[in-house]
Amino acid sequence: MVIKKVGIIGAGSMGSAIAEVMAYNGIDVVLKDQNLELTNKGMKNIERILNDFNKYLKERPLKEIDKIEKLGIKLNEDQKNQLIKNMGSTVDSDAIIKRIKLTDGYDLFEDCDLIIEAILED
Repeated sequence: MVIKKVGIIGAGSMGSAIAEVMAYNGIDVVLKDQNLELTNKGMKNIERILNDFNKYLKERPLKEIDKIEKLGIKLNEDQKNQLIKNMGSTVDSDAIIKRIKLTDGYDLFEDCDLIIEAILED
């Protein structure tokens, strides 16, 4: 069975992280919490995760160059630029976010291939 669309009930830390991973991997997501305020808070968490990941990806080549040069290996500018080009790409946050639909009802869950419950337990 191929999963194309996932519904996630609970937009807290775990639910929003699951939604981000699913959307990152090309799966459409429906995200719901008790109300739209909490669902929007979950989306903000997803945006923060993606921003942090892109920041890491941008900084990574420079850190690798620094590690290499600390080993005593001198890189020329072409080599540095090649590392930056090959390692410095970021993820398309907008495309990932567009795969996530927020809702306060259950209508959008009808055609989900998988539904994940990630709500807080009292």
